[in-house]
Amino acid sequence: MDAKPHPEMRLLHLVEYTARTDTLKKQGECSLAEVKTKDGRASFEPVLRYSKSGGSQPVNRHVVVMGQPPSHMFSNSPQPLYVPAPVLLNHISLSLRKSKTLCATPPIVHCVMVGWPATKKAPQNAATQQQLPQPTSDTSVVSKHVVLDGKSFENVLSLPADTFQRVAVRFMVYDITDVPAPAGVRLCFNQARLKGHLCDSKLVVEGVELPAHRMVLALRSPVLDRMLMTGSFKEAKEGRVELVDFSKSAVEKFLEFLYTDSIKNWGAREVELLLLADKYMVPELREVCSLRLWTCDAPYALKVLHAAGFHEILNRPLRRRLTAIVMDNMETLANSKDWVAFQEAYPVLADSMLGSADRTSDSATCSVWSL
Repeated sequence: MDAKPHPEMRLLHLVEYTARTDTLKKQGECSLAEVKTKDGRASFEPVLRYSKSGGSQPVNRHVVVMGQPPSHMFSNSPQPLYVPAPVLLNHISLSLRKSKTLCATPPIVHCVMVGWPATKKAPQNAATQQQLPQPTSDTSVVSKHVVLDGKSFENVLSLPADTFQRVAVRFMVYDITDVPAPAGVRLCFNQARLKGHLCDSKLVVEGVELPAHRMVLALRSPVLDRMLMTGSFKEAKEGRVELVDFSKSAVEKFLEFLYTDSIKNWGAREVELLLLADKYMVPELREVCSLRLWTCDAPYALKVLHAAGFHEILNRPLRRRLTAIVMDNMETLANSKDWVAFQEAYPVLADSMLGSADRTSDSATCSVWSL
């Protein structure tokens, strides 16, 4: 269930919903909040429907099974690109309706549906209900890709209704036209940086000078652009930018991302990299960091909350998400050194988290997370 972006596709939007199966059985059908990208280029309305008996599911050649070769997504062949799932009695199905797209090349939506077993202990608060379940041996996960071309898509995914207490769905919308520069170009520039070839600027951290190319830094960061390209700035004259309050390891990874749009070994530096992305205005890095933290485990979620404190580096949805992960695992975290340290450092915040959990109930029909 990790939200890992597809190579050479930019993630436009990520949203998750959680619904209780008993509520769906009573309502029959539940229209979830509209999924719409920030730039408005694509939108659709997800619908969860409970059915006591299933008819044949229509074959839709715009729905692609995860793992198909990319060329299949754009095939003009009349042959279906996937075999419909077997008809399920008493099932919950996911449909996408009122699909709209404002771009010539339609985006792709990765749809994931998870069934959370009824045999599991029911969540004790709304925060735990809102956390998308992580797949285990007794959960069921189905996923497909949809080419969002302005049509409606019925029965994209389905799960047996009587087996699960909750159903969670995740949608990741990708732009297939925003392809980054060829890997060879990025790698060549990065190799030149690592070897110090033609470098005309330096980032200085912990007394160490890290060579870089002024052009690359200026193109990736408007803040570094002003500092290095405006003659009145000291950094522009000397070609040196000093970074304080950051570790050498984090700045090295920051440089790696500026050159390659990726980081091979994160080394638990997401919070520092979020701060760097915020300070130097690199939204792509902020997005990748937030996405990685979205599905982290409970101990690391607690460490991130501790490291971030009251800093606004964690936006509201991400902070709520991490808090929910921690609260869902308080039985194992309550006596840990990390929780004790968190309480000592932020007693008001810790009490607020615990108090919020006590005041809420698990009666919500459907919860939503959006990044």
